[in-house]
Amino acid sequence: MSFLLRSCLVLWAVGIAAPAMAAGKAVTLCKPDELVVFSCSAGVRYASVCASKGVSKSQGTMQYRFGSPAKLELVYPAAPGKPAEDFKGGSLMFSGGGGAFLRFSNGPYEYTVFSATGKWGPNESPLDEEGVAIRKDAKEFSNFVCRNFDPAVGELGPDFLDKMGMSPADPDSDFSIPDAYFKK
Repeated sequence: MSFLLRSCLVLWAVGIAAPAMAAGKAVTLCKPDELVVFSCSAGVRYASVCASKGVSKSQGTMQYRFGSPAKLELVYPAAPGKPAEDFKGGSLMFSGGGGAFLRFSNGPYEYTVFSATGKWGPNESPLDEEGVAIRKDAKEFSNFVCRNFDPAVGELGPDFLDKMGMSPADPDSDFSIPDAYFKK
């Protein structure tokens, strides 16, 4: 077998094995001693919401991080703060599902981290959508669509919102998942 053919076969095998190896490792920018509230990736960049262990409405801290493990591009708040002071939470209701979100503002930007399930799949089958919707000056600006999301990794949901004192019972009517998240 020629060197070129062997090289191509090795590259092909690595390409097939890489996603399986990545799937076995949690995708997060949270530290080992932190609670992962939300975390996903879109290629080499990650979006994570990390909290101190034992976080609740009256104690602990929470922080949003975006970037790569080697270089964080955005950290909000700069120093981890009390969740209710830095974030707003809410629930989403959809036919055949629902979801939860956390929102914060940083200058003219508004970030909404969300995870939801609805009948958006083929033949109205359940489909999960997760990501970070970003608005600037109250207009859609950018969308970070999760490609690697494991719902078992994070805590974002009605129980977490209730623990934080952010009522999951009242849907927030001013947040709709942008069309960019729905596969066409």
